[in-house]
Amino acid sequence: MNTSTETSNARQETALVSVSVDNRHCHLYGICEQEAPEVFALGVDGRLRYSTHPAAPEAEATRQAARLCPMQAITLAGSVT
Repeated sequence: MNTSTETSNARQETALVSVSVDNRHCHLYGICEQEAPEVFALGVDGRLRYSTHPAAPEAEATRQAARLCPMQAITLAGSVT
């Protein structure tokens, strides 16, 4: 059974940031992976993999990755609590 403290702690662990990538614009430069390696990863198959709801500690790095994307292919929605 979750207590309110456990529930509160669980909420703090998750960022209220939603990540999406427009694959039509992404050119796989990998800057996002350099900025937020816990969120973005370029696979050996040449595909970008990413967490759609990164953990709260990764939110700022995720924002930085979106800002630095040369193709502006990363869209973020929401904020961190």
